[in-house]
Amino acid sequence: MVVLRARQAGDAASLRCFLERGCKPALVVLDTGGAAVKSAQSTTLKLLRVFEETSTSNPRPLPTTELRAPAYALAKAAKTIAQAFPNLTCLKLTVAERLSIGTSRDVQSLLGSRTEPALLPSLKELSLTPAPGSAPPRSPRQAPFPACLEGATQLTSLSLGFNVQPDELPLLGALTGLRRLQLGVCDKAPQPLVNLQALAALRSLADLDAPSAMLDVDALQSLSRLTRLHLLFLLSAGPGAWQLPPLL
Repeated sequence: MVVLRARQAGDAASLRCFLERGCKPALVVLDTGGAAVKSAQSTTLKLLRVFEETSTSNPRPLPTTELRAPAYALAKAAKTIAQAFPNLTCLKLTVAERLSIGTSRDVQSLLGSRTEPALLPSLKELSLTPAPGSAPPRSPRQAPFPACLEGATQLTSLSLGFNVQPDELPLLGALTGLRRLQLGVCDKAPQPLVNLQALAALRSLADLDAPSAMLDVDALQSLSRLTRLHLLFLLSAGPGAWQLPPLL
């Protein structure tokens, strides 16, 4: 697999050189973290425009399927990303505790919503993870992740490194295209443990990884396609008989 990585604005010339010589990266990593927000956003946009120029000036756009970048570095970049990587299937945003309002809007534009079509219909996988070694944060109040996920039924895989709060679960339960869902620490306030029963509508879900949450066995019966399940425990209201999904 061909990987192209860039860290600073000065890397734009090198990127252009590789791309002009036929480089076709499957994965692009824009490691522009560590700089001030405005500087990181400016640098990221400059680098993205190099890829955009290549994709729009050739008969065949770049085949890139995965993009990784710091969450706060992408703002007002949705259209550039869509033009640069029309085949993108996976977006991984790091340092997600610094998710900005601008990035949240960009992600929503890429994924689409109930009222707006997706700029990238091919985008199926989204990952929002905090910086390595940091404690899983709550969904940022200035830009909560539901703002960029509402109506994103095209998603098949979602990984969240946030402390998921109970009032955020119904939105996840509406993402009916999900086949894989990974949740960070499920926030224990205001109740002892988070019950994932709001996810019962995810009938296509095959992989559920939520190691700090519980699930009612009645809701489990609805998840008939599960092949992998990682929870803190299952909750049963009584001694009645119940069965695991047939593929577990």
